[in-house]
Amino acid sequence: MPHYYKENFQPSANVKHLRTMHLHNALKCYEKLIELEPQQGDHYYDLGCTYAYLTRISSDEQYRTKCLDAIRKAIKISPTCSRYWNAYGCNVTDALTRQHCFIRGLQCDRNYIGWNCAGLLYLSSKEWELARGCFLQSQSLNPNSNSLAWIGLGVINEQFGHEGIVNARGNFKHAVSLKPSSAEANLGLGYTSYVLQDSREAITPLQKTLQYDDDQYAWNIYGLCQEECNNLDEAEKAFQHSGCELNRARVLVRLGKYQQAHDIYFKHENLSVSSLLNHAQALMMLQEYDQAIKLCTLKDERVLVAAACIEFRAGRNDQAKKYLEEWYGFYLLLTI
Repeated sequence: MPHYYKENFQPSANVKHLRTMHLHNALKCYEKLIELEPQQGDHYYDLGCTYAYLTRISSDEQYRTKCLDAIRKAIKISPTCSRYWNAYGCNVTDALTRQHCFIRGLQCDRNYIGWNCAGLLYLSSKEWELARGCFLQSQSLNPNSNSLAWIGLGVINEQFGHEGIVNARGNFKHAVSLKPSSAEANLGLGYTSYVLQDSREAITPLQKTLQYDDDQYAWNIYGLCQEECNNLDEAEKAFQHSGCELNRARVLVRLGKYQQAHDIYFKHENLSVSSLLNHAQALMMLQEYDQAIKLCTLKDERVLVAAACIEFRAGRNDQAKKYLEEWYGFYLLLTI
């Protein structure tokens, strides 16, 4: 992983506190402006947007209520301002109210932001063609700096098989060209490149994603790409960031860190066959042969071969031979 990625990627409590403090200072300023110019809708709009930022940082729904109250006052002063309707729609939680707000905003003026907002709403309910229509309208109004519309089209195209993923990759690549700092566009480009088995190409956009957003999903895809490229140390660090313990354990086995891998697997129940085999391999390499063989109870050809390997490593050749004979019989049944 490049040096500019820090081990402790998440913002510290001090940074979060500073952001909150600055936003509260902004609230005081906007409240003073409202006292001085109570008929200016933009002051209420700015106040509402500040409360919206506080809602995202703190998840405190009281801030959302204050946000919506402020934007309602802005709408009352200037009911034909599309920005106010879009802002209200983005912050209200009810889907029908959101839809109503975005439509009202588009009735005020055919703004590309309103079309993007409507497209995102339809994306959330998986109404793909309605969403596609909205993003295409948005593109027609602003073709040169409208990365979100291209991201939306990419998300839609991802739903439609291999050809759709190829098209989605092109959408995300164009979105990145319009806005290189977009975490969402870079994540989409990295993910589609990974799905299309181009892990080396996926690494750079995923690194850019992680510059802007400490996203666990992005860390996981980044880890999978590094693993496929045999950069196992980087993969292990990425999986540790992502919280995907079983992926990390698999890489730890490949790194020869068998005890660490065993400690992770031991905490999990109902493991997949692949995870069971990796756990058994870790135990075998720790010379815990009896524990390893207890994991090999499934009638699966991979498990039978693994059991034979464990018994052979333990010096129990007769048992190893029995497992191989059982595997051969199982193999013959499968080929009939």
